[in-house]
Amino acid sequence: TNALADVVVGYMGAPLDSNGEMNTSFQTLTIRNNNGEKMVQTALDGNRIKIGDVAKGSGVHEKITMATVNADSIVLKMIGGDVKEQGMPKVVGEVMASLFRFIGPKGVNFARYSIDYHLLRNYLHVLYEWGEE
Repeated sequence: TNALADVVVGYMGAPLDSNGEMNTSFQTLTIRNNNGEKMVQTALDGNRIKIGDVAKGSGVHEKITMATVNADSIVLKMIGGDVKEQGMPKVVGEVMASLFRFIGPKGVNFARYSIDYHLLRNYLHVLYEWGEE
């Protein structure tokens, strides 16, 4: 995990280059404390990194987050819902992923969706396993 990290680097919320290649795109940089600030400043001063624009986002993430939580097989199992033995056909999943790319949240708002979804699922798991106390 990155719980003790001074700086966290990743693609979440970062814009893709126009060619769509992740290995040539900017990454999101989260500076978590003073040590992280010093590290990033040292890298900047040494021309080791380049800082782009602040990450942006579009689209709403709240409704899709709740829809994802409600359809999650782990959550369904915890609340006694019907868990399907088999997932959707691969081609349907690929079509849905493509649609999500066009109509779903983008950039920072996709990051918010992902964080909210995992936080809610993990919170429900804790409640399921250990109760509210």
